Amino acid sequence: KVIESGLTPCFKLNFNQNEEHFNATTREPIRKEYLNVKNWMPAQLSRRYAKMIQDEYLFDYPEALAKIDSLSQSDVQELRDNFLKDISIDCSIMGNVVQQQSAEYAEILKNKLVTGAVSGSTIVKEDRLDAYINPVYKLPQDTTLVIRQKAENPEEPNSGVTSQFQIGPIESNGPYTDRLPYTRYVLATLLGLMMREPCFNYLRTQQQLGYVANCFEEEYKDIMVFNILVQGSRADAGAFVIAEQHDIFVELQYEKFVNQSKSDEGKQLWQDIKVALTKQIEEKPISLSEKNSQFNKEIFSPTRDFSRKEKKVKALEMITMDDFLDFYQRYLIGDKRRKISVQVYGKNDNMPNTVDADKGEVLITNIQSYRDTLTERFGDDE
Repeated sequence: KVIESGLTPCFKLNFNQNEEHFNATTREPIRKEYLNVKNWMPAQLSRRYAKMIQDEYLFDYPEALAKIDSLSQSDVQELRDNFLKDISIDCSIMGNVVQQQSAEYAEILKNKLVTGAVSGSTIVKEDRLDAYINPVYKLPQDTTLVIRQKAENPEEPNSGVTSQFQIGPIESNGPYTDRLPYTRYVLATLLGLMMREPCFNYLRTQQQLGYVANCFEEEYKDIMVFNILVQGSRADAGAFVIAEQHDIFVELQYEKFVNQSKSDEGKQLWQDIKVALTKQIEEKPISLSEKNSQFNKEIFSPTRDFSRKEKKVKALEMITMDDFLDFYQRYLIGDKRRKISVQVYGKNDNMPNTVDADKGEVLITNIQSYRDTLTERFGDDE
């Protein structure tokens, strides 16, 4: 009954509504969602622009609004019909249900789809992992793509900057082909753990650039990235100054890590961080629902590796401080880095129109036009 009640509305949609009603119930809520982007804080906008330049399917809100205004009921009907012609169903059954009952529920779902489908349609079992799509483009190496935008809200007093470094697919070991699986993934996680406190101390406490200052690793559509994020409203520390301080911090912190690797105290701190990360990886789900979500995520991952946790722990055991320094050099400051600097300027923050070509900076004035020039995707490499 739950499955049927969820699918029935999809087949009984009314595509002959009064135009005024359709506008109020469909167009207007979507329009408001995209118009709300204007109220986003600069830090939020900077992260969105960073995603937009590398994600094939992410577009800016003016384009979305233009599409919404021309949206018709027949467009929605066509989308519904195409959706039902080629659909992937995840049937997760959780709780006190025996295997036979699960099979019966799945059969009900299949019959319901066949009944509502176009005549002659069939249902097939397909391994969609063979056609796994990664929408993220690989950015150029030894280059910093600089994106500068004014805040959407003309009265916004804050400026925000995201410096993002592309690392690569979470499933790939990248250049670490002779190492245990997930070595690169674990190194990226270690980077986030080790940079978080120094980032806050330097960018907020010492430099006082803003009330938001953070460093963190992130998985975006199966690609691992590392972010440095700051937002503030100091008159003499706008987006340009913040971006410069990001670069200074990355260089200074590398030197600190090098020195740390040579001291007994630093070596002990390294071991403590490895122990903390091991506990984090091995943490068990606290509920049946959380456990189900973890299994479900694995089922629809590109590799379906149900020994992922154990392999990460083994990889972590073998990683040394020298490995970490090499990783830092490669992905954050070396000539193989792939970097974006997104700077969103508040109302009183003057936006420059030049970049430093000697530092490998390239100014991107139109995000989508530049993205159209990108062709290379991440494969089973870096």
